[in-house]
Amino acid sequence: MKGSKHGASRAGSHAGRGFRYQDAAGVWLATQCWSEELPYGEVVPEGLDDYELRGATRSALVQVKSRRDHLGPFSASEAANFVRELWYRSEGASSPLTSDLILLVEQPIAGGPTTDHRLADNPSLAKAMASDPRWSSLAPRTLVWITPAPFEVALKSISRITSCTPLAAQVHYAELLSRIGNLADANGLITDNRYAGLAVSDVEACVRRIEPILDLSGMEAALRDGLCEALDFLTPTDDPSFYQASIHARGILQPAWSPNDPRRAA
Repeated sequence: MKGSKHGASRAGSHAGRGFRYQDAAGVWLATQCWSEELPYGEVVPEGLDDYELRGATRSALVQVKSRRDHLGPFSASEAANFVRELWYRSEGASSPLTSDLILLVEQPIAGGPTTDHRLADNPSLAKAMASDPRWSSLAPRTLVWITPAPFEVALKSISRITSCTPLAAQVHYAELLSRIGNLADANGLITDNRYAGLAVSDVEACVRRIEPILDLSGMEAALRDGLCEALDFLTPTDDPSFYQASIHARGILQPAWSPNDPRRAA
């Protein structure tokens, strides 16, 4: 029984990490499209595959697979199964939708290149799939992207495009990560293939909306000009009302309750 519980716990850990990597890959895809490194205009989580990439001239299906560092490369047989699943998913989409079929992996595939490549350029994978009847039609459209650090690359893209600090880039990244996760949750309930996505314009709007909040120079100017003042909630103060909650209604600032209210003691 103990072994069973331990195995279930470890499986849950692997699954949780896989979902986190998949969401991080989604932000990476979105920022790569936003920076025009990829020729697509919208990222759709949990569409016909882990991701759909939609563009004016081409689109793609993306299957994402994570793997912990200590496990090393994927085996050719594992990767072949991933590709077969990707090809199977593509059969449910019209040809214009799936001009590219992409296997995005965290670790390389044993016996193959360690950088992005076409499926046919991976000798071990090509050998494992040589007998598949779909090889001649789908292999030329299938790409393998090796992406071990989507988080770091996304941060660099955000920092470069917005000229923001690394800390600000992390705030932008967190917001985009939340958007990707929410879309994945919502699309998981869709039954008519009308999936919602994060367009390049959405990424731009998300970043620009948060930008003023992260404008440290603007905050410093406001403090310097006396338009606001910094509050210190860590240094003890003798004012008993300093930490008290308050209600702002009809332009009047008042305590949330009376200092003698018995609820304060509770």
